[in-house]
Amino acid sequence: MRVEDDEWPDVHALLGSLLRLMTGFARIRCPRQAVLIERQLNYLEHYPDHLASPVLKAVARRLRGEWQRVLFEMPRKDDPAQDARISQTQTSVH
Repeated sequence: MRVEDDEWPDVHALLGSLLRLMTGFARIRCPRQAVLIERQLNYLEHYPDHLASPVLKAVARRLRGEWQRVLFEMPRKDDPAQDARISQTQTSVH
């Protein structure tokens, strides 16, 4: 099934959304925002060529790789290894 051109959100609206999410992430470093940023960059990367320039899509691809690294490096609540590292750091400081 082919997605029609009018079913794609306006690329400028998507860029605005990305900038807003990135600004919010810079302030509070919320993992959920990082996930949304990575997803929207993936979405932008796969826009039809006639709706988004190849340069914009290439930038989205590179940025998506960076945001995937951010997600990989973020501590997770369910990560026992992260909990152990934090506990060990706190113990060695006191």
